[in-house]
Amino acid sequence: LEDRWFHPEWQKLDATRQGEINKLKPIEVRSLRKETSSVTQGQLYMWLEIRPDWEARRDPKVELEGPEKKKFEVRVICWKSIEVPREMGDYYCQFWIGDSRKQKTDIHWRCRYGKASWNWRIKIPVTLPLDSPEKGRLAIQLWDQD
Repeated sequence: LEDRWFHPEWQKLDATRQGEINKLKPIEVRSLRKETSSVTQGQLYMWLEIRPDWEARRDPKVELEGPEKKKFEVRVICWKSIEVPREMGDYYCQFWIGDSRKQKTDIHWRCRYGKASWNWRIKIPVTLPLDSPEKGRLAIQLWDQD
């Protein structure tokens, strides 16, 4: 930060013109990374303002907010199961995301060799952005009615 504050070009950005402060600062792009990964997780577009204490108190604070929540739906189609390790069963599937209501397919009665079929469509409502990544996991379970 000191390199910027004492650099003449940076000081020109704050030069006074007819009693007004030039508020245009260059936009910087920073990569977001996890400490355990070398892969970029996203980018942050930002600007940096370095102000004396008296100037910072003069201007009101800007409240930062996340994006507004929007409702979407996740659509899942369940067609068939394969390689279920039982010779015969009455199978159905159950689906949910996070805290949503669990939804079931119908039951495929007397299914042989784990090859059940449903052709079942499921709609799961979600609100984005999520409160936590754990609430965005799609859970799928295969059950035997017996």
